Amino acid sequence: MRILALDHGTKRIGVAVSDETKTIALPMEYILTEPFAAFLDRLKKILVEKEIDLILIGQPELRKMIVGDAAINQRVSLRFHLKPLRADDLENYLRHRLRTAGHATGHLFSPAAALEIFNATHGTPRAVNRLAKLALEQAWVGDAAKVEASAVTAVIRDLERHQLLPA
Repeated sequence: MRILALDHGTKRIGVAVSDETKTIALPMEYILTEPFAAFLDRLKKILVEKEIDLILIGQPELRKMIVGDAAINQRVSLRFHLKPLRADDLENYLRHRLRTAGHATGHLFSPAAALEIFNATHGTPRAVNRLAKLALEQAWVGDAAKVEASAVTAVIRDLERHQLLPA
């Protein structure tokens, strides 16, 4: 048995399937979301062909699509949705992520930088991670010891200029 991972995009869905030991997942294909019936048919075929016993869904939009089809929906046995972080939790979240990655203290983001990240992302974990990573890189390029609000603001301005920051 294997694990199927789905990552929802605007026009297509990325599909990855694990090996039989469930330790490595390799990209398999992209499935167009339109027409919806064709998407569901292809997904059902993959479930049978690859002997899938667990489905991981990466985006709330995709979860809503799957619920509409009983044959696929019944294979989803556990559902968990990450809610947005609260502003007062964001600093601890960033510290935890940095300590997990190997930093001794995790104290790399100033409180003002954490607040800027929250204001730009509304606490959505994936957006927080992306913006924090880019701000960390911005601070590193500037040879800063800590990520200050100015580094976050510079990244936000750059993302907005290239229309890559979700509203």
